[in-house]
Amino acid sequence: MHRALLTVGLVFAVSVPFMATGAAIAAPQILALAQTRGAVPMHCADGICYAELSAICLQEKRAVPRRGAGYRPLKRGMVTLVMHMKDGRTIEKPAVELATIMAWRSHAAVRLVVSKKRVARFGAVKVSVRVSALATLEPIPIPGDAKPQTKADIDRAQGEQRALAYGLIDRATPNGIASRIINRMINRLPAGNGADPKFRKKLWKSEIDRSKRISKSEAVRRGVELARRWARICKGYAHRPGQFKSCLVTAHDTIMGKTNQKYWKIDGAGG
Repeated sequence: MHRALLTVGLVFAVSVPFMATGAAIAAPQILALAQTRGAVPMHCADGICYAELSAICLQEKRAVPRRGAGYRPLKRGMVTLVMHMKDGRTIEKPAVELATIMAWRSHAAVRLVVSKKRVARFGAVKVSVRVSALATLEPIPIPGDAKPQTKADIDRAQGEQRALAYGLIDRATPNGIASRIINRMINRLPAGNGADPKFRKKLWKSEIDRSKRISKSEAVRRGVELARRWARICKGYAHRPGQFKSCLVTAHDTIMGKTNQKYWKIDGAGG
């Protein structure tokens, strides 16, 4: 089992075109964020609240983003913070007003971070984030960029290229369902003990039930089964501190890597 997990992880690693030496100051890829179909809970600790969001790159020939590279939504209302009040009310704000978005794991996931103080100003006791269909992120320009994103690059990315990605990451496809289940589990893990079998069982059941409520289609059934296969693999790592979550991260990024490869084949020459 351990060898199988490592093999899948290595396949994903070599399948991603990492940026070449000398391309460090070129603007990285524009990213497509996967629709969340509901709000993803954010974990708050040490003065910040954060969540990880699934993504693919829209420009195969551009540099892969380094961890921490800044991003922003191309359209203001596509990424929304949902602040939950003690009395049950919610307040929604465009994430661009309050949060920071950065590349986190290549182009497979970004991290959205907001200060707990900013959330507290609204009287919120918890916060979540929702991503709409067709959400697209552009890299924040850096002075001295040798190859910035041009208006033509951006227009093509948020137009025809994002439309191609819609069918792969926004609709209810097997890979989309599986990656959404696993990503929500990753985001919910900080709230509980991943090594506790009762917690894992409760977490798994809630996310499977959530996915089945979306649709009873064959795509959902296959997506749930794919997530289930990964859950069985990751169960073997639950006794090691932090390894259950690391396994889920490998699962998520492997699925997103394969999805990105499908997109590149559809897009042809890339960006």
